[in-house]
Amino acid sequence: MIQISKVGMPMACISCQAFCPKGYAEDQHSPFISRFGLPKPRTQYGQCGKTNNSVFATEICTGYQQEPNANVFAVTNRPQPKQQEQ
Repeated sequence: MIQISKVGMPMACISCQAFCPKGYAEDQHSPFISRFGLPKPRTQYGQCGKTNNSVFATEICTGYQQEPNANVFAVTNRPQPKQQEQ
């Protein structure tokens, strides 16, 4: 039997079963820091399969469903989503 290791991920869209990655987008609230200590201007985004909204991978919502092989840790939510819910 093959043993699958769990991957450490934030408890946000990136580790949700409904998240489908699409690419990277400009993000004024990017939580990532470059190797020079400056905020990275782009964050991964994708499509939410539950709401059909375009979302940043770092967003948190009430419909979160953890990926089975993710070992999640709590993070602070973004000040605003990529797209307002419709």
